[in-house]
Amino acid sequence: DCLLSRGLGDVYKRQEQEGWFKVEFIGFASSDTSVAPTGKVTYYLANFDKSKEEESGLHGEIRTGWNQVDLTDLGTGVHMVVVNFVGSDKSDYGLNTPAYCALDNLSISL
Repeated sequence: DCLLSRGLGDVYKRQEQEGWFKVEFIGFASSDTSVAPTGKVTYYLANFDKSKEEESGLHGEIRTGWNQVDLTDLGTGVHMVVVNFVGSDKSDYGLNTPAYCALDNLSISL
């Protein structure tokens, strides 16, 4: 759904040729008294904004298939990972792009 929505447009949104869409993985460590962020990894899923080409690694394209994302930069002592979606196509009600992902083959080192 997200791929088709971003690339072709759908009944809920127009095709946005200067937009972008990314996922953020935010790590958190917790103790008995607090929760603190440990790091963040940002991964662009689509980019059609020329000003974000270097940052995203995408040049007017949408990522397809399974992509490996290295979460090492979340740091050590991570107890929880929050997945957040951010995009250029939003309204008063939030993001217009379908916001979901699938995770597979997770490798965790203790």
